[in-house]
Amino acid sequence: MLCRERAAGRWYYRLFYIDEHDAPVFDAHGRLMAAKSVLAARCDEELTELFGGADMIIIE
Repeated sequence: MLCRERAAGRWYYRLFYIDEHDAPVFDAHGRLMAAKSVLAARCDEELTELFGGADMIIIE
């Protein structure tokens, strides 16, 4: 699952693990497991198109 949010005029992208039921995976301390986080000024056209008006997409 890839999520985005605005942060200080940039986009904050976070890639999360999900299980076979498309539910987020948590670590032993109950925190959402993020695989990768990126702060970007902008994203390319393909990623913008994938998100559309949403802030989350599920990657299979």
